[in-house]
Amino acid sequence: MLRYIILVVLVTAVTAKHPRWLFGHSNHQSNNHGHSNHQFSSYNHGHSNGHRPNYHGQGTVHGNKDNSSQSQTLNNGICGRPAIPPATSYIVGGKEATPGSWPWMASIGYSNYNHFCGGMIIDNWNILTAAHCVNTDSASNLRVRLGKHFKDEPGQEFNVEKIVVHRRYNSRTIDYDIAILQLEQAVAYSDTVSPVCLTNVEAASNEQCTTTGWGTLQSGGSLSDVLMEVEVPIVGRTECNNAYGGDITNRMICAGKGGKDACQGDSGGPLVCLNNDSAWELKGITSWGYGCAQPGYPGVYANAPMFIDWINNNSKK
Repeated sequence: MLRYIILVVLVTAVTAKHPRWLFGHSNHQSNNHGHSNHQFSSYNHGHSNGHRPNYHGQGTVHGNKDNSSQSQTLNNGICGRPAIPPATSYIVGGKEATPGSWPWMASIGYSNYNHFCGGMIIDNWNILTAAHCVNTDSASNLRVRLGKHFKDEPGQEFNVEKIVVHRRYNSRTIDYDIAILQLEQAVAYSDTVSPVCLTNVEAASNEQCTTTGWGTLQSGGSLSDVLMEVEVPIVGRTECNNAYGGDITNRMICAGKGGKDACQGDSGGPLVCLNNDSAWELKGITSWGYGCAQPGYPGVYANAPMFIDWINNNSKK
């Protein structure tokens, strides 16, 4: 019997490429509570109406990874070291995270809707997420909530001043799936709120990393009530491209085997790996996959180290 992950279960057919926001993101505000009608209207291979996505920022494209092996951060090196260490033992399919152990985790929603995508703190002013989560939104509609463990707790709420979507983001191929939310107010760090490290070093094949989120736990079910974590191995690009028929670009990285994956509600969240200095570095941003936790189909993430220059040039200073 297939054992699904953490954040996850199969909620759609495996034959379509699915961004991993919560259900049909464009329908979030379709009823009084912002819940979708499970139409998955945005999940096909592009917009059926043929309209170009609405980009909210004119982010300069740099996208080329620096070939040096040094880690780069935007936060004076204070990053990736939780005051509350994550648990070191994992069960197959994921487990509830230790409260406060992933302090860079952000929940993105609306004023009347707690969560539809994840994100991560990269410094006092900026939240990194997936472009497909926010490319059709206006900044004034979004809320970022930090310091949360329970999905429905209020956390620290921040308004968004500006959305910067990578100008090469392609909603059909889900390439360049990265965006920055610039906040109106600065984030004050604490034991449960602090940034993840950014790096220009890509994850290695078979490296063990961790992804976190409040994604769905059972087929057609609700989001998890608590933050979940799962350890996933990095899958080489050649192997991943074989699975996905050549759809994997250098701006993507793959992870997850054996029923471990991310799914709807986890989009925009972090894939982090522990470096040699015992700091957690961002290696991926939860993006898409064929179904969720399907055998032979790893999860696909935006390859965060490829975008280090773009992040530096488009963050609020």
